[in-house]
Amino acid sequence: NELVFYKSIVVELDHEPGLRAMEATKLLKNDAFTARRLKQSVDNQSAVPTYRSVRTNGIEYLMIVDEAKFTNWQPLADLYSNQGLQVQMTAVSDIEESQNGSDLQEKIRNYIISIYETNPLRYVLLGGDTDLIPHRGFTVDMGSGGERDYDIPADMYYSSLDGNWNTDNDQYWGEEMEADLAPELAVGRICYNNDIEISNQINKIFLYQLLPVEDQITTAAFAGEWLWDGPTWGGDYMDEMIGGSSAHGYTTVGVPADWDITTLYDRTYGYSDAWGSSEIKPFLSEGANLVNHLGHSNTTYCMRLSNNNVTESGITNNGQTENYSIYFSQGCYAGSFDNRETSAGSYTADCISEKYTSIATSAAGMISHSRYGWGMQGSTNGASQYFHREYIDAIFGENIHELGYTLVDSKIDNIPFIYDNPVMYWVSYETNLFGCPVTRIWSDTPQNMTINMSSDWVVGLNSYVIVSDAPNGTIRIKLGEDLVYEGVSDDTGVFFVELEENLVPGNYQIYINAPNYYPYNQTVYVTATNMPYIICDQVTDSDEDGRIHTGDILHISTTIKNMGLVDQLDSGTITLSSASPNIEVMQGSYEFDSISAGDSLIVDSAFQIRVIGSFADNSQATLVFTSDYDGYETESYHRIHLAAPVLSLSSYSVTGSEMYVLPGDTASISFAVKNTGSGDALNPFLLVFADDPLLSTDIFELTLDPIIGGSTTTYYQVFDVHVSENAEIGTSLSLSYIISAENGNAIDGRFQVSIGAINYGFEPDSQEWVSEQLQPGFTNQWHRSSQRNHTPEGGWSMKFGGTGSAQYTSTGYGALVSPELAVNPGSALKFWHWMDAEDHDDYQSQAWDGGLVEMSLNGGGWSSIEPVGGYPKTIY
Repeated sequence: NELVFYKSIVVELDHEPGLRAMEATKLLKNDAFTARRLKQSVDNQSAVPTYRSVRTNGIEYLMIVDEAKFTNWQPLADLYSNQGLQVQMTAVSDIEESQNGSDLQEKIRNYIISIYETNPLRYVLLGGDTDLIPHRGFTVDMGSGGERDYDIPADMYYSSLDGNWNTDNDQYWGEEMEADLAPELAVGRICYNNDIEISNQINKIFLYQLLPVEDQITTAAFAGEWLWDGPTWGGDYMDEMIGGSSAHGYTTVGVPADWDITTLYDRTYGYSDAWGSSEIKPFLSEGANLVNHLGHSNTTYCMRLSNNNVTESGITNNGQTENYSIYFSQGCYAGSFDNRETSAGSYTADCISEKYTSIATSAAGMISHSRYGWGMQGSTNGASQYFHREYIDAIFGENIHELGYTLVDSKIDNIPFIYDNPVMYWVSYETNLFGCPVTRIWSDTPQNMTINMSSDWVVGLNSYVIVSDAPNGTIRIKLGEDLVYEGVSDDTGVFFVELEENLVPGNYQIYINAPNYYPYNQTVYVTATNMPYIICDQVTDSDEDGRIHTGDILHISTTIKNMGLVDQLDSGTITLSSASPNIEVMQGSYEFDSISAGDSLIVDSAFQIRVIGSFADNSQATLVFTSDYDGYETESYHRIHLAAPVLSLSSYSVTGSEMYVLPGDTASISFAVKNTGSGDALNPFLLVFADDPLLSTDIFELTLDPIIGGSTTTYYQVFDVHVSENAEIGTSLSLSYIISAENGNAIDGRFQVSIGAINYGFEPDSQEWVSEQLQPGFTNQWHRSSQRNHTPEGGWSMKFGGTGSAQYTSTGYGALVSPELAVNPGSALKFWHWMDAEDHDDYQSQAWDGGLVEMSLNGGGWSSIEPVGGYPKTIY
């Protein structure tokens, strides 16, 4: 036998996509709207490609309704048509007659897919209860002794379009491996019993968005009930959405703490049922913008009101003196729009979410559960809480304001927690929107936009700068029903419109929407000008790798065009300028001969600029080309994107000649630096400050090897540090450091040197710790993870559980084993640990899950060792 060592191995994989993967490519979207959605779901936003908008024509908002009610729904269609959306109403009966499918649900879904594949579809409204638009019931089985339901009403069936939700073609829809957890669309359902209820809901949607009571926008209400013995309070859950929370291993932004916030909690009074209908009615009548609730509910009962108590005389916010509200309730069955009660086969009247949304007052939209909501006794770590917190985070943390997409984002953000966790599937399925998916939620006092834009545009000029006071806005340019351009403003409200195609003469509509601004609409007139009209088009630079760094010198080339109808008579001059502090114009003037109408002139490297100073990664700089000719002056614009490194310390280690560092020893420092920016750190450097008198080093500044954008560079034994003979064993000393580069952020911190201890921080690797599966059929989930860390300036730990923030599996059982250690009398084992174990319902001294520390002495058997003070619980 031979042991062969290879320094590197190349693994070649032959693969081909599966049927489901090939089918999914049909739903692929490569447009600006999809890119914007993707950026809202990922941390590395710079990796998302930039998609330039192209001319499109198609349906963006699909309303599936009863043909007999087209006239009733038309005002809602008009509301969004007047804001630039292309809206289409389709009759359920037409879908039933024209589409293939085994039942009406499948026919409706197939129709939605057909529209999505050939149109820029973004929103779908289901205009009716299950008697008109039937629900698809999904399946979740909690396992032995747990809850199961084979008919969870889930409108995700109509929004998540990959696969068919029943791969094995049995009677159970939405089984774990059949699920598409990332919706392509925002879907809402508006239920009604008569024309008045349709009119009520459209009126509330209209007034909430276009005529709100402005001084009541920054208001939120939280209602929490006593849930279980312990006690477990709904108010504790609600408090995590005021200001934000990092409880239970994930962080969400909350309603701003400086808003006008009102609470109605049993916890305030210290007992259950402390408030009732006489308190909740005026509470809701105040018209808080966002109303949030957790408490016991059923199909016809929520927030301690029954259906017959939900009336316009009892809840009086009318959208004029008090605002309409957006509700979110975690209560059980409050959104059971198939009218089912907790027992399968037992049905009652319309669910209470339909009541709250269909009367003339109360809610302009509501998100609720169609089956059981899920909490956790003695904790706020309930499954429904994850979705509620992420919904609030979508609004205030991710700047998502369309009601349907706040729910979409909540479901996508919870995907890491869903794997092998049936209760999370359950809540993802059952959480539905009662209302219009396009409704824009206010998160601040509304304002009117101020727009600086010419109303006269010129054929052939394809670059425009529109200045607004609305950051993160969306602009849509339409000619008739054609969407010519869609883009977003920067953080200051400036739109840089760069058209792919020349505009044709005509009257164009400009629609601008931005969070917390009223919609803006203006007509611009595109004409062929009866004069010479000089522009700079097809601007390119000499940068070769597509990443422009500080210090780069760029040669700028362009094509000079006369887009007017008249010849240029005399020569002209083009002057290059930029208001950016990061652009130095080195060669900024070019003289050119006269150009006939329609002709062009290519000029190579006519201009030269230098990129200077510091800037954030993905900053933009605008180049302005001013053309002077025949007494006229015109401007053209071009943007360049600037790249900078974004550095962070990934890990570090301190090593001596042995596994520990003693007084009088010399130790070496190794570390790794991650660059998550798009730019390279070409000349990074390290500064070290020996500010502890018991530590010394011979270096102050070191030049480091480059750190390429998107990579991590490890530096081994970069410098030595000497420990004084006077240092005490058991103490921890530190060195300060700064790591920076020629442009980009500087990171500072401290390297910790533990004296006399065998120290495992798991920073460079697992440090010879190994994990073992303890029993066949169970899953060993020990792995090195960056989710949590306690090492100062470190970033790693060993975790038992799913990757990222995912929880442990229900069949998890594994051991983490240390290297063999030499211990002496008086030795102590010290470590930081974080554990989330579920308390036993009946035995307070026990928990369902947990972990133990065991020791094998001199090769003997394993025996449990207890921490000082003992374990807080025993494992049941």
